[in-house]
Parts: sequence; C-alpha cells; structure tokens
Amino acid sequence: MHYRVFGKAGVKVSEIGLGTWAMGGPAEVDGKPIGWGPADDGESLRALHRARELGVNFFDTADVYGFGHSEELLGRAFAGDWQKIYVASKVGNRRYPGGQTTKDFTRGYVLAACDSSLKRLQKECLDLYQLHNPSLEVLRSGDWPESMEELQKAGKIRWYGASVTSVEEGQAFLDRGKGHSLQLLYNLLRQEAAQVFEQALGKNIAIIARVPLYFGLLAGKMTAGTRFPPDDHRSQRFSPEVLEQELAKLAKLEFLKGAGYSLAQIALKFAVSDAAVATTIPGARRVAQVEENCSASDGNLLKREWLEKIKELHARNFDLSLGGMEPHGPAR
Repeated sequence: MHYRVFGKAGVKVSEIGLGTWAMGGPAEVDGKPIGWGPADDGESLRALHRARELGVNFFDTADVYGFGHSEELLGRAFAGDWQKIYVASKVGNRRYPGGQTTKDFTRGYVLAACDSSLKRLQKECLDLYQLHNPSLEVLRSGDWPESMEELQKAGKIRWYGASVTSVEEGQAFLDRGKGHSLQLLYNLLRQEAAQVFEQALGKNIAIIARVPLYFGLLAGKMTAGTRFPPDDHRSQRFSPEVLEQELAKLAKLEFLKGAGYSLAQIALKFAVSDAAVATTIPGARRVAQVEENCSASDGNLLKREWLEKIKELHARNFDLSLGGMEPHGPAR
C-alpha cells in the first residue's frame, strides 16, 4: 500500500481507503432507498480487518449509512485498537423518531450528532468530520466552521471538511477558506470535480475521491440487462436508459484492456492519478472486493498518454449526444 499526505493535516493516509456505505445495510429516506440492500455483518467485519491487514488506514462512513449501523461496525472492528487508523464520518442528515429525515447543519445538531457518532464508533475523538451534502447556502454562509472548531477545541474531532455533490458546491467550500478536506465524486466517467483540484492543491486541502467505481459500474460486472432490487439505491440511479448510456461511454475505454489490470484496478489508479487526490474510497463489503481494490496500489500509475486520452474523451462526452446522469441522492 502506498500513502499520501492528507493536506494540511500532515498525516499520511493510504491512497486506497475504504468506504463503508454498503455495510450499513438497507435504509430509506422519503420512501426511497439510500442503502445497498442487505449486508452480512460477519463478512463486513472480515472485510474491515482484511483492509487493515493490507495497509488501509483511512475508513469513510456517515451517521446516515444504515442510520448508524456502519459506524457501529467500525466500532466493533477496531474499538480499543484505533492506532494508525483514521476514521472519517459525516453529519447533516437528521432523523426524527417517526422516521422523517431532514438536512440539519445547525450548531446544536452538529455537536449532538458528533457525540452520537463517537459513541457508536467507541472512539473518543473523530479524525475527520464532514458536512454531508450541504446546500450552497449552508456552504457559503452557514456557521459550520464555528461548530467544527468548537468540536476541535473540545477534543472531539481532529479535522473537518465537506462531502459535496457538484463542482459549484466544491468551489463554495474552497472559497470559504475553512477546513482540511473536500470529498468529491470523481471517476473515469465523471471527471467534473477536477475543475477544483488545482485550487484545492494550492490551499493544501486534501481531496477525497468518492464513488471511484461508479456504484459498481467500473467493477466491470454490469450489463445492459442488469437490474437492482428495490432496496438498493442503484435501482433509482440506473434506469435501463441511463445504464445503456453509461455502458456506451465505458465501451469507449476498451483501449485500457491492454493495461494488464482489471477494470476496477484501472478505475482506482485513475482516481488517484492527480496529485491533489490524497485518497480514494471505493466501497466494499466482501474480503475479495477489498483485496482487489488494495492491489491497485502497486506504485504504478496509468500511462500519461492513457490519462490524456481518458480526459479528452470525457471532454467530448465520450462522443455521445446524451448528457450524463446525476449520480446523487438523499444520502450522498
């Protein structure tokens, strides 16, 4: 495993991290699925331990993943032995007793939610705390920097940042001049986030590349006939038309088959190909997935000519007339 400096935090994190969204199990918001369907806790725990064995030291979660279950699994896996592990969680999805969920980035909620996350993680201090899909208004004028700095002074978090959906939101976070990291969707087929990489690098803000395997599409196992059960959020994201379009884009990357790596490994290498990216967080809930993902960190980057061709194809929308899908939902 290879490691990179995590921006102004100064610590070194594994360039391949682990996203634990899928480990949270089924969940829904406003009647729509935000999980990946049922998960086997035993297999998830084995995957977490295997990731650590292979050198992963950056684990990403959120209080909304299984409404706390993902955090609880991390606590079960590593409680009492958090040495040399960095855990990032997120805040902003407030769930009421009746099941209603709303966005909330107020000081009172952020402070209380952090305490709840620490309890589930069985941890005294959270390494990275991130706003979870805040609005542009919140990013531009909300009092979240003061809330986060209060948590820092209390010794409950070390660093803070934001996980956002759009380039405009990423720009708003960077313009605010606060925080340590910015999490953005970035992969072979969705490269828009690169527009803010140079500015992030200049401000020493660590970029976390999320969805590097594009919800499994870049694992190379989807076909035009792939369908997902109703409790899997991908049933909402990948309509037959959208899936056909994204597979058509993927077909334009056939030249990468000569690289000697699996599609998933190529996708992860691409995700960390820019110096601004400190880590990428492919999701996994099985040992085999973790092993394949970690094997992408072998010290070999994609050839410059391949990277240039990939970026050129993206700039031309892969020579397709249809627009790209919006890959975000209530939780992400």
